[in-house]
Amino acid sequence: MLHLASPVSEMKNLRQHPIEHVRGVIPGIRPFPDVADVFAEPVERYARHFLPLVSIDLSMLDDGWSGPIHLVTPCEPMEGVVGEWGAEFGNALLKPNWLAFKLDEQGRYELLGDWRCFMLEQDRADWAEKKHSWREVRDQHRELVKRGVAPPFALDHEARYSDRDSMELHYAIQHAAYDQAKRDFVAHGWNPANAWDDATEVAKLPLYEPGTDCYETSSGRYVLGVLGGPSWGGNWSNVTEPLLSSLGTEDGVHPIHPETGAHFEFIASTNADAFTEMGTETLLFYEPQSRTVLLTFDWS
Repeated sequence: MLHLASPVSEMKNLRQHPIEHVRGVIPGIRPFPDVADVFAEPVERYARHFLPLVSIDLSMLDDGWSGPIHLVTPCEPMEGVVGEWGAEFGNALLKPNWLAFKLDEQGRYELLGDWRCFMLEQDRADWAEKKHSWREVRDQHRELVKRGVAPPFALDHEARYSDRDSMELHYAIQHAAYDQAKRDFVAHGWNPANAWDDATEVAKLPLYEPGTDCYETSSGRYVLGVLGGPSWGGNWSNVTEPLLSSLGTEDGVHPIHPETGAHFEFIASTNADAFTEMGTETLLFYEPQSRTVLLTFDWS
């Protein structure tokens, strides 16, 4: 059984006193929250494109904040980055490798932009062109069958398949893996050991550790990689990005609101592949005056 590094009652003011390597559930965080608690209407549309990972009580980070905020992961990309297929429909906040939401008064997300940023929301003839053989979608199709999930279409050796068909299979795999992980969590709680870990050794580790380094590695499967503190640079910030503050500041690297100049606060990070088939380190930022939420993704 994991042991506490310090009393859970001390979980306050984590902006200044962050923790990392959270290997289980602590008060104030909720893995696999219900989609209706995370997204505004139309909930079904959000549920198609996004998987809710963890809800976090904002008061843990700052006494002046309240209500939930959410780490979510998109079902895109199959390759590349989210939004890459719809960059022309983006804006200053919602764009390739960045998601943007308004956090409403009920603590639910509203997309800040055009749904056509996502490939499956577009009606393009070239993506519907049946140009791939059955062999090019075979592995995705088999993965769903192996998981006991009905694929969105039958596999016909005489048929041809489109980029859109391949993305539909990818979405189905992401949802199937997430649904299984959620069922396992409901039945058994959070498993702190990865498949490759020595579970006996992981059980000797603390439930979490004090720290601020998003990229310090340690054993175990994390609910959260980091909660609170500054955000440090990585692959996500190693590009020319007008949203970002200067690199190397004592506060780390933070987005700046393009309209107001307000500073986004880093909230938390997690690795989405602990929750679904394919994912990466996901970073969550919040600007409290406008209640704007940004998420970005640290692909290798």
